[in-house]
Amino acid sequence: MTKYSCCQVEQRCISACGSVTQQLLPRWPQHSRPFRVVNSDHSVKKGIMVNNLEDLRNKVMDVFHMHCVSAFVLDEDGTGVDTEDFFQTLKENTVIMVLGEGQKWAPQQCYKAKRMLREVLKWTLFTMQTTGHILVGTSCYIQHLIDEDEKTEAQLISPACFIKELQH
Repeated sequence: MTKYSCCQVEQRCISACGSVTQQLLPRWPQHSRPFRVVNSDHSVKKGIMVNNLEDLRNKVMDVFHMHCVSAFVLDEDGTGVDTEDFFQTLKENTVIMVLGEGQKWAPQQCYKAKRMLREVLKWTLFTMQTTGHILVGTSCYIQHLIDEDEKTEAQLISPACFIKELQH
């Protein structure tokens, strides 16, 4: 009969759990990031996990059944994604448009409308905040005037002032 210390049993259990977990979880490299990729007419949309720009190019060619990728651009404004350095600055789930030969990026009407609405909302928020600051400042000033007026009035009606009035 073999005796195991509590630590040995625990280590075996942790080791077994770790190997099962590794078998169940997908084997993505730790630095893979998700991106949303669309074709030039937005008829095909795919989520792709990639490590770098070259990996994106290879997976897009496979998933979109393309022989050649002419360019990658940001879907929102057409900015070219040409270098690895720029690609690494993109946030997860950024929408990237893949362009084949002869295809060009064109802004969507939806994008223009969203951009205009965003600007209108920013200005509305700014105006509301400014109005709020003005109202708070004005109300504080008015409250100060009322308090000063009440103090002055209280001093005029105080018993000492009233007695002086009667003595004259």
